[in-house]
Amino acid sequence: MSGSSSPAETAAILELIAHEAGELALRHFRERKFGVESKGYRDPVTEVDIAVERHLHDRLRQAFPDDGIIGEEGAAAASASGRYWLADPIDGTLNFIRGMDQWSVSIGLFEGGQARLGVVFLPAQGRILVGGKEVAPRMNGAPIAPLPPLDPQLPAVALGFGPASGQLRSAAFLQSVHRAGFTARVSGCGSASLVSVILGHVDGYLSLGESSWDVIGGMAILSALGARSNLSWTRDNLCTKRVFACGSEAFMATARPILDELEKA
Repeated sequence: MSGSSSPAETAAILELIAHEAGELALRHFRERKFGVESKGYRDPVTEVDIAVERHLHDRLRQAFPDDGIIGEEGAAAASASGRYWLADPIDGTLNFIRGMDQWSVSIGLFEGGQARLGVVFLPAQGRILVGGKEVAPRMNGAPIAPLPPLDPQLPAVALGFGPASGQLRSAAFLQSVHRAGFTARVSGCGSASLVSVILGHVDGYLSLGESSWDVIGGMAILSALGARSNLSWTRDNLCTKRVFACGSEAFMATARPILDELEKA
């Protein structure tokens, strides 16, 4: 892991940092007083996103001074160790703005071409999940059960749509999901959708546009539970938005025709 800390110690530090950041965001969420700007088409950012990311940057640098940082809102630090912490200060900003509870603080450790450790904190739901390659996944301190088998009679999938997905591509995506026989659920927050996979509420997650900081925290936990994804972090740029799929091996096999159609589009 990082520095001289054991995997368990690193996970405990990461969980504490995520909890601090989430509590900061939650105070603003409850008060409903914050400025909102736009980064692009249907892609808002609030002053809370910026403040939380600044907090994450400072605390991660303090705890892991040799590691790099990549944040969604521009926080950056070079790596002397080869490790990088990828942080999304508020994943699901639109949900946050509208007063919904589907938003999170998501942080993941990228090392050796893979997600090694991650935390996803959903402050408005009171759920914090942490786990990775060397840290058994847990939620609110309790072990997380293995992923359930895919139920062929009632398969369910969480869906994600990036702000620039486009109507035609989104419509074709939904048609592919329908043809594959899945019941669809949409939360508007990639990391929250991954939590739904982790908890067995859905069999997997499919998205038209995810960045690494959206999913690396949840993927570290899911990988420890035996899940698979279509990502290749050794091939793809960490800041590139990409078609994303993850879930059990059975889910990935069932979702393969959908991915094939998306890759041809």
